[in-house]
Amino acid sequence: NGCMSIIRVTHMKMSHYASERYYASAAADVDKRQACGQAMASASLTTRQWIVKHTSGICGTGKMMKRWKQRSSSKCPRCEAPVEDAAHVWRCPQRETKSVWEQSIDGLRD
Repeated sequence: NGCMSIIRVTHMKMSHYASERYYASAAADVDKRQACGQAMASASLTTRQWIVKHTSGICGTGKMMKRWKQRSSSKCPRCEAPVEDAAHVWRCPQRETKSVWEQSIDGLRD
């Protein structure tokens, strides 16, 4: 949930600046980077590590586990897609996975 908190704070900051029209488009891009930097700086070490691993794709997905010879297949264990990579973890069509994603997004809207 630490990551969701970081995303929520970053989203709130970006929404505030966008709604108040403080910055032009180019300046808003700088602000987004600053907001992300602030969010990362305020995150715990484990949360920062999780974010870096998932954005770089070097995390415990089927694709990487097969590469590391920890699994015989890169298949998604939930939906049986042929390759489970970091992007697939977020988009997996399996019902329970989608439910967790939708709950997380709804939490950002609150």
